[in-house]
Amino acid sequence: MITREHYRAVEEAVAAMRANSSGYVRINCPFCPEVYGKEDRKRCLSVSTTTGRLRCFRCATRGRIDVGNEDGPQPTEKPRESKVQGPPEGFMELSLEPALSALSCDPARAYLRSRGLVDEAVWEAARLGCCIDGRLSGRVVMPILSPADDWWGWVSRAWTKKADRPYLNAPGMELSARGLFYNQAALERDTDQPVLVMEGAFDALAYWPDAIAVLGKPTRAQACTLRDTPRPVVIVLDGDAWEEAEMLAMTLRLDGKHAGWVRLPPCTDPDEVDKDWLYSQAHESLDSAATMSVARTLGG
Repeated sequence: MITREHYRAVEEAVAAMRANSSGYVRINCPFCPEVYGKEDRKRCLSVSTTTGRLRCFRCATRGRIDVGNEDGPQPTEKPRESKVQGPPEGFMELSLEPALSALSCDPARAYLRSRGLVDEAVWEAARLGCCIDGRLSGRVVMPILSPADDWWGWVSRAWTKKADRPYLNAPGMELSARGLFYNQAALERDTDQPVLVMEGAFDALAYWPDAIAVLGKPTRAQACTLRDTPRPVVIVLDGDAWEEAEMLAMTLRLDGKHAGWVRLPPCTDPDEVDKDWLYSQAHESLDSAATMSVARTLGG
């Protein structure tokens, strides 16, 4: 059970640390043992020293330190219970034995290459795997990992056209409702390079390691997570969802976030366009947002 003492522990830890250039500090999360069931030793809790907002990238606890509250710091919402999904039965990581040398895994490797994922270093970094038997037989499996490298769940894609359901996901993940993403670790990097927010895991893999996937459509909880990341954010949804991308970018800007968006051609996914073009569009969008921000400031 999370109590006021947990928030006091956060306040004391933050007071003893120096914030980074974006005004955030990272500490070991005191909520993880209560919510996630495991101790955090990789400083997964991010705290803004200017707003007091806090978020754990492991157990998904959110809250706010309010030093002006006579009753002490209080949570802004009830933490969600973590629904952790381990590797599916029969999962084999393609970069490790026995899958590394198994001929039975060749169709999985061929499918990844057919999707434009030819860099096997990305396979290893993303821990891509496959199943050749069991419920997920004949599928590429993409683990969804926390920044601490724990399994949150997985998404899978059949490598043949005969499958009744091309995609199967781990049941009960609820990642979007918890404000989490595929490749969540990308949000932690303190860099001026933008993080690209896309819909599907294959889109994010094409721009690894600087892209994340909402695994569907962005939710309000995910927007809150994007607002708190130290990186600039560029929304790159599929071509038919450009209005949603623009709306989310504008919402983030109103919250003071350096954010932009890219409009893709109709019926086009991010992994189908020229990467250099997309990156240039992303930077142009951010430059435009910065110019408008300065103009508003001078005008005010």
